Amino acid sequence: LQNGPPSRTIAWIFMILFFPFIGLLSFSVFGQSYRKERIFSKKQESDAAYMQNYLLDKGALIPSQSIVDHGTFKRNEQIIKLLSHHKQGFLTSGNRITFFEEGDETFSEQEKALLAAKKSIHLQYYIVDQGKVLDRMIAILEEKVRNGVEVRFIIDGLGSRKLEPRFIRSIRKKGIECEIFLPVKIGIFPNRINYRNHRKIIVIDGKVGFTGGINISDKYLRDEELGTWKDSHVRIEGPAVGSLQLIFLADWHFLSRQNLDPKKYIDTQSHADGVPVQVISSGPDTRFKHIKGEYFVLITNATKYVYIATPYFLPSEAIQMALVTSAMAGVDVRLYLPKKADLSFVTYSLGTYLEELLIAGVKVFLFEAGFIHSKMVLVDDEVLSIGTANLDERSLEHNFEVNAVVYDQNLSLSLKEQFESYERQSVQINLEEFQSRPLITKILEAIAKIFSPLL
Repeated sequence: LQNGPPSRTIAWIFMILFFPFIGLLSFSVFGQSYRKERIFSKKQESDAAYMQNYLLDKGALIPSQSIVDHGTFKRNEQIIKLLSHHKQGFLTSGNRITFFEEGDETFSEQEKALLAAKKSIHLQYYIVDQGKVLDRMIAILEEKVRNGVEVRFIIDGLGSRKLEPRFIRSIRKKGIECEIFLPVKIGIFPNRINYRNHRKIIVIDGKVGFTGGINISDKYLRDEELGTWKDSHVRIEGPAVGSLQLIFLADWHFLSRQNLDPKKYIDTQSHADGVPVQVISSGPDTRFKHIKGEYFVLITNATKYVYIATPYFLPSEAIQMALVTSAMAGVDVRLYLPKKADLSFVTYSLGTYLEELLIAGVKVFLFEAGFIHSKMVLVDDEVLSIGTANLDERSLEHNFEVNAVVYDQNLSLSLKEQFESYERQSVQINLEEFQSRPLITKILEAIAKIFSPLL
């Protein structure tokens, strides 16, 4: 707690005072960070070695002159420089980008890419649910192993806790190398459970990469309770795939102690029709929270508009203030959220944040035609971010996440159409109606907000 915000400290005090047993138990699991340095110190060292040695060898730490002279660089120099402080957040050019907004088309494109693999397939996911999507993917991976392709799979121990142990044993027997990220273990101080790998990454032959919000689960085809899931995912071909591969290899080394040579698993080329991209990752192993910094600078640097889609909106004080001040300065700030959340506590926590935003002029839209699971930010028809990080403290402080920041007007305008589609299927919150909500709702929201820093 000593390095956390005061709001989190206060929330823990209230939790322990009002619910002593549950509060102390929760604090032992989620509240203490004294073991974090011990857990991740070696990961920090291995990550740095992987990134630095490869990047220095490739000369990738210095943007090419063609990028520097590009108008996009000059107009967004502050954003680019901030993100370049990250170990693999260097700016790359010549990337081909394809966007997907639903599970079926994402899975279809991933299957095509997996079937075309010749040398290696690396996968990393938070949620891996048994079902049709997983069965199809595993069948392809097993076929590729038989054909001599190296296949490695990182699965988060908490997000994929429903997977049966025999599934892991089965795929390992068939040649798929698989590591579980921090398996959930119950003990006296089981606080490793607090740090999860929320990344979703596929890298094929070191040339093609996928990342975004879509996990391996049938619910992305259709959820019986929430309807169609609207999510964002991206396919990348170009130098930025090297960044995704470095992230995977560093995580793999942390789990397996295998020292895989990045040069063997990165085989990217720049495309003349490609665009500039920065890949940013963050996690509890770094002092500076790079994705939180990314979101903050995207919001505060906007001059015309900033559109944000996220399934979970429990912002830090800094992000909340950035949204409020940008809106009050005349920037068109729009927030797209699901009308029906998959976590009821989130719905109540949301209310107290929204009133301040609405008063400041932020437009808030609640999506009615399913469930928004996208994590997207669009700024001024020129900069866009798609990845795995929600706008909540869990994603920005405790989880391992990854985002792709793309600098291109045509792609931004294409994504703008997706936001406009969300808007047509949403209801906008009216400030007067919102302020007239029942007293009991306001009380529940106030209680929920006290504990929201713990989520």
